[in-house]
Amino acid sequence: MGRRVEPQFYASVTILYSDIVGFTSLCSESQPMEVVNLLNGMFRYFDQAISQHKAYKVETIGDAYMVAAGIPERIDSHVREIAAISLMQREFLFGYEIPHRPGQHLHCRWGFNSGSVFTGKKKPQNFFIFI
Repeated sequence: MGRRVEPQFYASVTILYSDIVGFTSLCSESQPMEVVNLLNGMFRYFDQAISQHKAYKVETIGDAYMVAAGIPERIDSHVREIAAISLMQREFLFGYEIPHRPGQHLHCRWGFNSGSVFTGKKKPQNFFIFI
């Protein structure tokens, strides 16, 4: 039997989702390793942006990138933290060229929302979020 995961309630959290516009088309016109290199370069910077703020990278799935502020540390500035991260990511992409397509830039969508969530903690650094 697995270990029971106790849910924890957070009354005020902000969640950020971002993804690449036209990612499916880009993948169909690229080699797999080109896509991996593209995502590694972009996500490496995104991770650096998070490390400068009170936020937590929840997960990446393909080109989708999910960040939360207000967990595990409860902070009043969670909206400001997520907004700052979004702006840093956006600024980075203005200068980031697609590695295998010199001169072409990525376009992303960002969306964030604030509210309450439940989390489960499986490992010290891994949270599951239930919105």
